[in-house]
Amino acid sequence: MATDLQPLQEASLQNLLFGGAVNLGPVDVDTEGPAPKGQDMEITEVADDALRNKKGEIRPIRHPIEMAAIEPKTRKLSLLSLKLWLFLTSYSLSTPAAATRYGLLWRVGLRTLAKDINWNSNDYESLKTAICECQKILVDWSSSARDSETGEIRKWASTQLLGSVEFIIDSSGRACIEWSFPPTLLRQLQEHKHYFESSLQVALKIKHHGAFALYRIASRYKSSKNGLSARKPWRDWIPALTGYSLEEVSAGAGGKDERYKEFRYFNRDVIKKAITEINLVQDEFWVKAITFSKNGVRGVDELQFQTITREGYSPKPRQPRHSEDMTPIVAMTQLGLSQRIAEQLCSEHGAELCIEVSNAVLARVEDKHQPAINNVQGYLVSEIAKASLFKSLRFGSNSAQAAKIAAPDTSSKSSLADYQNSLIAKARRDWPSMPIEVQEDYRARFKLEKVDAGDQAIKAAFAKAKDFMEVTMLKALFFNWIARDRAGSKWEASSEDLLAFERGLRLAAEKNSPTK
Repeated sequence: MATDLQPLQEASLQNLLFGGAVNLGPVDVDTEGPAPKGQDMEITEVADDALRNKKGEIRPIRHPIEMAAIEPKTRKLSLLSLKLWLFLTSYSLSTPAAATRYGLLWRVGLRTLAKDINWNSNDYESLKTAICECQKILVDWSSSARDSETGEIRKWASTQLLGSVEFIIDSSGRACIEWSFPPTLLRQLQEHKHYFESSLQVALKIKHHGAFALYRIASRYKSSKNGLSARKPWRDWIPALTGYSLEEVSAGAGGKDERYKEFRYFNRDVIKKAITEINLVQDEFWVKAITFSKNGVRGVDELQFQTITREGYSPKPRQPRHSEDMTPIVAMTQLGLSQRIAEQLCSEHGAELCIEVSNAVLARVEDKHQPAINNVQGYLVSEIAKASLFKSLRFGSNSAQAAKIAAPDTSSKSSLADYQNSLIAKARRDWPSMPIEVQEDYRARFKLEKVDAGDQAIKAAFAKAKDFMEVTMLKALFFNWIARDRAGSKWEASSEDLLAFERGLRLAAEKNSPTK
């Protein structure tokens, strides 16, 4: 790698979760009483076009895979609540938070929210009720993210969908909504490693809860192996597809227990209607239900869904978002860099240069006429370093650093190879302990990014293999790709990284030496 990323200093928990938050000034924890006058007016507000492209259309957005299926454990989640929560989280993923003395907050104008969700009524009391539902409902979460420092994966957590929510009239007389997330959900939103993309425009066309929920699930699995969702007992699908928690169903309130007592009623009232609506409102894929019976006995015991890309479908190229649309931190994190590395790059090279290069890299990634980039994160860091070098040489500043970047130490090539081989070996060791859905995601992305875009020999070997992991060449290529993907910008290690790696090898050798 052409630039040196120095280790970041220790940060608070909030900085680790939302390092790109807007800082509204120092917080004096010993000061009691209300915030100074005018502080709330400085809170960053979601832009009117935060979720829109240059044409003013609602654009597709990427969400963590954990957000694909929301299964309430208590109460009932309505369709309006689910839509509002989806848009509030989408705003949060595209707009930096404001770090106030009261925590991390976002604010959006009520008119902006109403416009985005196609709310054409003045009945804002219904919006308030729907948002309050998100505060009362408990959901379970599992994570796809392994902590890069501790190596831990949080397998289960329970939390509400929203933290605090306030309806505010600002100093200009405009109505706004201000919200926060519980810490567990903040971590999910910012530390996820795997994501899926879905169309908010399609989501807005859907009129029924079952179709809305199933569309999100289908979008999650459309790129996975065979397009198959998880296979579960059919009753376990009730919360996600109806919004009713199993607690609500079993309680029998309003006769709901009778409605879903048998699969045929659940299939008639929820599944068939959902599949029909999804297949009508979009032209990207078909959705179908697959049922299973135990030991061939009549009846349905388990259920899963399959997403099949429609023949002849060609996705529209995503519209590049430019500097006036987002901050450099958001631009770089959307290309796959971590929050901390993005901040470090902005600090070293300047926000203007980083956003300019990010836009150029995004355009390059989405140019179908150019060869695919295997490591987007590494490419982005390299391009930022090159742009910084060119700027330094052109304007005659920081020439010593420029010379250092321009003339890398070629003697470190063997050390770099050893370093990269160690990352590949670690990927092999970690593979058996990865969650099944993470393994499936890696397999699907490998096929899309390496096999489909690879040469004929790779495609032929992949097509012949029942399981490509049984083919030595493909297996080696697969773990090399995983190691690159996990390392990101660290794959092309800096001199400091290589020195630390060699020092670690020496210490390990000394520790295992028989003379010790």
